Amino acid sequence: MKRIIVPFFIAFMLVFSSAVADNPPKNRPDMIILYMPIHRSVGQLRLDAAGQLHGVRLQLLQVLNRDLEPAGIQLRYRLTKQGELPIGRCVDELARNRYQAYLGLGISPERLKKGIKYSHVPLYTVPNVLWMLRKNTFPYKDLSSLKGKLIGVVSGKPVLMQPGLEEKLSIDRTAPTPAINVKKLLHGRLDAIVDPLSSTGTIVLELGIENQIEFCLTCLPVSEAYIGYSPNVPESVRVQVDRVVERLSMSGEIQNIMFDQLLNKLKKGLINGKE
Repeated sequence: MKRIIVPFFIAFMLVFSSAVADNPPKNRPDMIILYMPIHRSVGQLRLDAAGQLHGVRLQLLQVLNRDLEPAGIQLRYRLTKQGELPIGRCVDELARNRYQAYLGLGISPERLKKGIKYSHVPLYTVPNVLWMLRKNTFPYKDLSSLKGKLIGVVSGKPVLMQPGLEEKLSIDRTAPTPAINVKKLLHGRLDAIVDPLSSTGTIVLELGIENQIEFCLTCLPVSEAYIGYSPNVPESVRVQVDRVVERLSMSGEIQNIMFDQLLNKLKKGLINGKE
């Protein structure tokens, strides 16, 4: 708290109250607080100009804290004068213990080398989706059907496909955001997009073009998102959080929060493959 510049104190308190729960529990003397950085994730988390957080990760945070309260553990977003941080900065500051946790972090060799610890169970799985414009749809049987097509991928994102297939495809990685990729698709400058359900799905709904889009949930392997931890977070704490995550995953509550609501709004264009 001492590091937060005074002009941002009010914004911090607004974020703090919205990021935990409608009625956050009172801190106990032995409460373990794991602070988290804020990174804009399209369709999942964003910080507005008034210093308010929005997105489904807040709902996820609320149910996690609800079930973690008996164990004396709480997860909280902490806003600093920098506001949103790029993901690389989030990971670096997590590794230095300036933050203690991150909701929804992918595992990579580079992050492991920095000392990042991960939950033993995935927090959720991310559906990687093939998106096509309905009026320009093409016959789809399997991933080899994408050969000869120009596929849009957001700059910096990996394409999760069958080994050896990606290098045989024509991939456009010039779009810095999912919104630009969707606009390129609308203007016929792409044949399809490969992107997670949450990011491109949110843009499709914002543009009101769900009736113009077809998408396939089963074309690509899913990605797993974990809770990332600072190396300083004890394993005993991580184990207790794992138990809660596993219980919420088994009940379907996490899946419903993260993707089911969005999928229900988009399902007009859902396909599970074309013959």
